[in-house]
Amino acid sequence: MMMTCVPGVIGWFFCALATNQKLVLTGRFFSGVSAAFLGVSVRTYLVEVADTSVRGAASMLTEVMKGVGAIVIIAFGMLMPWYFLAFLCGAQYFLFSCVLVPFLPESPTYLAVTGEEEKARHILRRLRGPSVNLDNEIHKLKEENRRSSNDSSVWKIFSDSQVIKHILIIAGLFFISNFSGSEVIRANATRMLQESGLAMDGEKSTIVVFSVLLCGNITGFILLDRLGRRWNLVLSLVLVVISHAAMGVYVYFDEADKLLTAVDVVPLESSNRTTHLDEYVTGQSAGIADLSWIPLVCLMVAAFGSNLGIAPIPWILSVEYFPTSIRSQVMGVSTMTGNLISFVALQAYSPMQAAFTQAGLYWSYASVAALGIVFTFCFVQETKGNRIG
Repeated sequence: MMMTCVPGVIGWFFCALATNQKLVLTGRFFSGVSAAFLGVSVRTYLVEVADTSVRGAASMLTEVMKGVGAIVIIAFGMLMPWYFLAFLCGAQYFLFSCVLVPFLPESPTYLAVTGEEEKARHILRRLRGPSVNLDNEIHKLKEENRRSSNDSSVWKIFSDSQVIKHILIIAGLFFISNFSGSEVIRANATRMLQESGLAMDGEKSTIVVFSVLLCGNITGFILLDRLGRRWNLVLSLVLVVISHAAMGVYVYFDEADKLLTAVDVVPLESSNRTTHLDEYVTGQSAGIADLSWIPLVCLMVAAFGSNLGIAPIPWILSVEYFPTSIRSQVMGVSTMTGNLISFVALQAYSPMQAAFTQAGLYWSYASVAALGIVFTFCFVQETKGNRIG
């Protein structure tokens, strides 16, 4: 987490002082490297310091704070020049990595597994309180990691059938998350609203969408350790199915209505008949216009549902499915897989829209989410309340 300061500050420095597109892209490259470092290390750290009973909430806390940060940055961007905002982001990296992180305790599970038991005891006492049996805690940690510690080489880790099975499950969840529209909504919210026929100011609609995403994260933060990972996923996917299916129906009939209004009315027998047809078309258009709130509601429900479960939980399970001794290696693979699938889904948005039509695109997202419900019941293992080593 301290190392993220270097590429993070460099990246935002390039962006703040950029005079051409190449410098902006260079800055974004470094800030992307920093974000990848931070994502792996923070998620790993949180599940290792949090008590089992609140581990899900601790993991969701990162998503909540990401949502808060996104809204704050968008709001600041409306008030100040972009280069000042870039300097502010760079300063935030510096304060986090060099002022806050040095005062955080090291992961006690990492210390226990690497043989520094006295340090692990001291930190566990501070984190868990005086009532915890430290000998029993450390013994269980070492037992849970013994098998992986004996096979510590990268090739042996990834030849373990159980590890491969869990990686494939996580990859499946990443596919369902991205191809049910979670990242597409985050990146293309304004565009999706405009294409559905609802005109909104770009910055305001983005703040609205990110506020709903934040509400989904906060709800997940409250529910994750109560319902468990599987039921949170199912609830999330049900909301995504309903919202995208409804959005597809609205867009389908809206496009049909626009085609109808585009037809030239040719007088057949009398001007009176033409007038009646004009009134019918106008009435149809007014009926659709009265329902112009539907795309906003559908998009908000989809955004809320995604961030309730299917967007954050694959990242949480990619940490919880593996013990400390191999967690960082496998988390790196999971992060690469998740980002690659996200990239493909974002690049596929326009081709899928052209191939399926806008309505078909939403129905395809709903179909993937529906398959995700079946996938969750068949393959996802519950980790709520389980020790993860």
